[in-house]
Amino acid sequence: MSLQGATVKRDAETGAIVVARIMKGGAADRSGLIHEGDELKEVNGVLMEDKRPEDIIDIVAGSQGAVTFKVVPGLKEDTPALEKKLFVRALFDYDPLEDKAIPCKEAGLPFRRGDILQVVSWEEPAWWQARVHGDANPRAGLVPSKLLQER
Repeated sequence: MSLQGATVKRDAETGAIVVARIMKGGAADRSGLIHEGDELKEVNGVLMEDKRPEDIIDIVAGSQGAVTFKVVPGLKEDTPALEKKLFVRALFDYDPLEDKAIPCKEAGLPFRRGDILQVVSWEEPAWWQARVHGDANPRAGLVPSKLLQER
């Protein structure tokens, strides 16, 4: 489920609601306060114990003004991001709303054949984060990785 530039999921081992992904350039990334692996304990004072990831979207959408999160930092060690740049030319049109394999349609980045994509994160084998080069919107979105393209 997508949430202010982050996606959340239920941890299979602990049952906790955790931040699964931070979208580069999104609100969560720009704030620098929420990280992958963080456990959400409360959203706007609402305990997350019996909530589903979908419930969090409703809580945030119904909020007036600031949204507050109470989190337990994840234990994932931060590795400094290397300033590597990867640019690729799209060889096909892509619409995430029509992709049955994408984990979160709202987090997808549509693009057209010939667009230049700046890949900002390729840590996951199946889904990269990218932005359309030259686009005014700094938010990155999910695009299928080379692995998925070859299937």
